[in-house]
Amino acid sequence: MTAQPSTPPASPASLAPHHQRLFALILDYLLVVMTLNVAQKILLGMDMELNAPSMPWWALLAPGAVLIAFKDTLGGVSPGRWITGIAVVSAADPGSAPSWRRLALRNLFLILLPLEAAMVFFDPFYRRLGDRVAGTVVVTPNRVAPYTRRLLGLAILFLATFLIILGLESWRAEKVRQSAAYRTALEAAAVHPKVIAAVGEAPRFGDSLGGSLMKDPQGVKAVVILRAEGKQGEFEVKVVLRRNRGAGRWRVEEVTVSKNMDR
Repeated sequence: MTAQPSTPPASPASLAPHHQRLFALILDYLLVVMTLNVAQKILLGMDMELNAPSMPWWALLAPGAVLIAFKDTLGGVSPGRWITGIAVVSAADPGSAPSWRRLALRNLFLILLPLEAAMVFFDPFYRRLGDRVAGTVVVTPNRVAPYTRRLLGLAILFLATFLIILGLESWRAEKVRQSAAYRTALEAAAVHPKVIAAVGEAPRFGDSLGGSLMKDPQGVKAVVILRAEGKQGEFEVKVVLRRNRGAGRWRVEEVTVSKNMDR
């Protein structure tokens, strides 16, 4: 364990304020959550039918923990720290960045939040337990990118992530329309007596109005809501399907038709 300095490792004016550290941590967490959201959509999108089943908690927690642990291993600056203009440096030599191993070790102690956050208010050098173990402090460097540039970087970062998620949602919706459950529901609704009686002959179907996919002890249950148009107006068609364990095809359990009140 690195020996702790008996004198301040940096001038009090250069120590990063609490609010900047908190804001940087929040930004990093938001970025990790958005990154995991994008990864989940990419990994589940190809095989999804309607709303893909939720991933197990450990499948999201494990990569999230890795991203948090290694978030500022590139010179002591994470995206959140770059935006707020602060950095993690060595306590013994504030002019140098700690090794990536020490930075990863430091971040592992974030598992002790909020105790970790409370410690910075009682330490004269604003160190949390991870800083004490790794021999680091968080400072405001003398040379940082201009505030406007960092603010623009923040806007670009979150806008790019939002556009990626939006694009994946559109791609995901297309996969829904191509899924086996959606096709089965569409084919059943097109010839079902209830639909023909309410909408008229040769009903036309627009985009899906929604859907869900649920697992139960008997297998998987799907609900598809379609928009149907015909001679007698526009209607909502709800198709309930089930796929039993071991069965490869969906079967229709129930079809209900109701007047679309949006028009």
